[in-house]
Amino acid sequence: MTKYGRKAHAIAALVRDAEVHRDVYVAPEIFELEMEHLFPNSWVYVGHASQLSKPGDFITANIGRQPVMASRHTDGSIHVFYNRCPHKGVKVASEPCGNTGKFFRCPYHAWSFKTDGSLLAIPLKKGYEGTGFGDTQANEGLSKVGNVVIYRDFIFARLNDNGVSFEEYFGESLSTIDNMVDRSPEGKLAVVATPIRYMHTCNWKMLVENQTDTCHPMVAHESSAGTAVKVWKREQGDSTETPMAVQLYGPFMSPYEFYEQSGIRIWPNGHGHTGVANSIHSNYSDIDGYVGQMVATYGETRAHEILGEVRHNTVYFPNIMVKGAVQILRNFIPIAVDRTLVESWVYRLVGARPTSSTSAR
Repeated sequence: MTKYGRKAHAIAALVRDAEVHRDVYVAPEIFELEMEHLFPNSWVYVGHASQLSKPGDFITANIGRQPVMASRHTDGSIHVFYNRCPHKGVKVASEPCGNTGKFFRCPYHAWSFKTDGSLLAIPLKKGYEGTGFGDTQANEGLSKVGNVVIYRDFIFARLNDNGVSFEEYFGESLSTIDNMVDRSPEGKLAVVATPIRYMHTCNWKMLVENQTDTCHPMVAHESSAGTAVKVWKREQGDSTETPMAVQLYGPFMSPYEFYEQSGIRIWPNGHGHTGVANSIHSNYSDIDGYVGQMVATYGETRAHEILGEVRHNTVYFPNIMVKGAVQILRNFIPIAVDRTLVESWVYRLVGARPTSSTSAR
């Protein structure tokens, strides 16, 4: 057996039918292999098209160890490329988002690029005469990520040229994104605020697995949701209406039997969701006028089909979770073997009537 064969065998031995070795979560070597192989070969979420509403708008992200960015070109098209200047490899854009105007400019040697990534200008261009520069990849501008799919405004990319297609990779799991977008009377979502960002001192897989772990809510959330429920019961007096805030956090204290009966669905390639029969989102009060808008758009039957789908958490492997009923996406960004940056994004239902309430069915 070759050195690489022995290594692959050792890695495979970390996972058994009924147990997983702790090294999967704590070994730096495993983490580095994930950054090198897993993420570049997976379809990874980059951002949402609504973040690129105007020409020149850009967002930055990382896929494994590779910095990437997406931008809106002058013709309205969206492009994703490596966030590295082809001259010396410096990051061209260092902010999470912004508007670059008509072109990007490298902060090191001032090479500039159009918003579609193509090379615009370089200083002292005559100095490259006779060097063969015109035949190099650098002459073409920023290196583009070859595999990009924008699915209902959600931007996904795969770095490696060869691999499973977007449709085969996600398959029926895309129904969760479909349901979240269809909850808009116009069939569109929009990011309207920066995400909540926080750092967890654990491996990224621990956070992903937690999204479909239904044995922890009544335990881990007891100190927050449990206390809030007790306070509400003590203070509600003669009130017969439950505030939306209580409707949101109260179900976290549901017993084991509730979560067991709600069910879990598993799809190929690591995707799946909790809340098949019911979920913590099943019994929210209707918001005045919203259901009427949905019926006007989709018809009675289809509107109630959309709103009746109340999946809890959908995991899209490797590292995002979508909570369709309340339009939330969490992005678990690996920083180190024991550090993960979480971005929690909230989307607005475009066309839904503004309301002072915080959620809909």
